[in-house]
Formats: sequence, structure tokens, C-alpha cells
Amino acid sequence: MSRSERRFGSKASRRARKLERRQARKLFDSVKIRKGENKHHKRCRSNGGGFFEGGVCNISIVKKIDHDSWHSMFSNLLPPTICELINQKWLDPRWQFVCVERKET
Repeated sequence: MSRSERRFGSKASRRARKLERRQARKLFDSVKIRKGENKHHKRCRSNGGGFFEGGVCNISIVKKIDHDSWHSMFSNLLPPTICELINQKWLDPRWQFVCVERKET
């Protein structure tokens, strides 16, 4: 087994993943984005997010004003940092906003 096969899987599995991503992209591109909406990467590309991750589409359709507001406040921060920021600056001290990573199923 070559180093690239150990790292990325066999050539057949890479082809299958590529086909899956292509089909998901085609399906997503068929979704009509209305005026005032745009695409938002749930995990931003600058933090390693792509279009398709772990069998799930990493993009959602959001209102442009909400998307702009999100990036104005949180830029491309990671979820734990966003959670910490919300707790420090925005939330009533009697409450705590908690960020928990989902376990793989």
C-alpha cells in the first residue's frame, strides 16, 4: 500500500467520494437562491471546510443580512471561540452558552 493510499484511501474510494461530491454539488446548485439570500459555509473554508464534509453538505442558504451580520461579529472564528465571546460580551451572566462538538455516528 502506497503512502497516498494510506492517507487518502484507494483510488476507487477516492473516485467514489469525488462522484458523491459532484452529485451533491449538482443537487445543491439546482436549489434556487432568492434575492437577498446567499450561501454560507457552516465550517468556513479558511478553517478547512469544503463544500461537502462527512457525507453532509457544508453549505446552507441564509439571508444576506444575517450572513453579513454573522461575519461582522464573528469573522471566521471557531465555534468554541464564538461561544466564549457570546458568554463574555452578550449573555446575561446567569446563563451560559455551551458549545459541544457532535460525536461521529
